[in-house]
Amino acid sequence: MNTQATTSSDSTEHARPRDRSLRLARSIGDNIETQSTVIDVGCNKGITSQYLLETGKASHVTGVELHAETVDAALREDARFELIEGNVAELELDREYDVCVYGAVHHHILNFYGLTAAIETLQKLATHTNRTLFFETGQIAEGGRWGWQRAMRRYFRTDEEHFFYLLRSIEHLVEDFSVIGKFWIHAARRSYLRIDLKKPDERGDAAVAALVRFLQVYAQVTTTCRVNPELADHREILDEMLDGA
Repeated sequence: MNTQATTSSDSTEHARPRDRSLRLARSIGDNIETQSTVIDVGCNKGITSQYLLETGKASHVTGVELHAETVDAALREDARFELIEGNVAELELDREYDVCVYGAVHHHILNFYGLTAAIETLQKLATHTNRTLFFETGQIAEGGRWGWQRAMRRYFRTDEEHFFYLLRSIEHLVEDFSVIGKFWIHAARRSYLRIDLKKPDERGDAAVAALVRFLQVYAQVTTTCRVNPELADHREILDEMLDGA
């Protein structure tokens, strides 16, 4: 099935190495329950979606990709797979999923649309996910001079500050988080996060307080172009996450 949303070109789009994508897919599969409903944002060729469906980890996958032709033709014909063609930043979600795979898209949204749009997209996906969100983004420490790195440096001095800011933005939804692997790309080991989310009926009580704290952090970023590292609640985990990146 193919649903179309507004598209937007990505000048940094490139084919992702299949072996790396398979390692990521296996790591995700090892961390979710069977027969989950999944939204795969930036599904690319659909390697993760295919793997989760073939192994029974997913009962249904909704893939989001800028251009439908990028996705494997056989997968597009699978009744268990629904493709939304377009830009996740402009997408309105009308359902909830057990699992969200949000891979290597955040930094492009930050680059093309700015920090506010990137945060709103992360919050939207987390709000519509009932169990687990898997997250990967480009990092400042990676080799090369990418446009998205310049965009990140407008707000953050380090990857640690960036990750902390992202986690703060969905704090009222988060139960716990961990790193399930580090995968080489652009001459660096990019961290892959598992973010366990609170049950939907447990989210309301902390939402207002978390929003206030996030707005305070947001004010710091927009006025000083950085987050104060002393605010980090998960300093040791973040240090470990970025060690060797």
